[in-house]
Amino acid sequence: MDIKTEDIQSLVEQQNNWRGKECLNLIASENTQSPNVRNIEVNDFMGRYAEGHPNTNDEDRRYYEGTRWIDEIERIAEQEIIELAGCQQADVRPISGNAANTALALGILRGGDTVVVDSIEQGGHISHNPIGVVGRRIQKRGQVLNLGKDN
Repeated sequence: MDIKTEDIQSLVEQQNNWRGKECLNLIASENTQSPNVRNIEVNDFMGRYAEGHPNTNDEDRRYYEGTRWIDEIERIAEQEIIELAGCQQADVRPISGNAANTALALGILRGGDTVVVDSIEQGGHISHNPIGVVGRRIQKRGQVLNLGKDN
């Protein structure tokens, strides 16, 4: 099969034209975006993780590095919501992998099940630690597996 990226791009353009100009989408979760929002979404941020809270000068509060500009945008968005809503604090972080892991854990795991996970330091997900629902069901053993040696 000879797949050309131009063919895929053409289909994407057809979808965008149809959804953006030819139909009225009444599904709330598929809201029509402004051109400005679409332009902002097509950037490097869309493939980055920024779990945790924005870093401060004194403390790294994210689980992944390289979030300086994400931190700035998050602070601006939070301040905007605080001013618009007249509230004392706001959280603009989107739902992430934690929600997916929670759904999976609650839907599949039962008491006594065994789950093997890495620590955050070794690339594991935050939901696998005591603060996450999966972490609440894990009996931590503290063992590090060495590939090639322990398997």
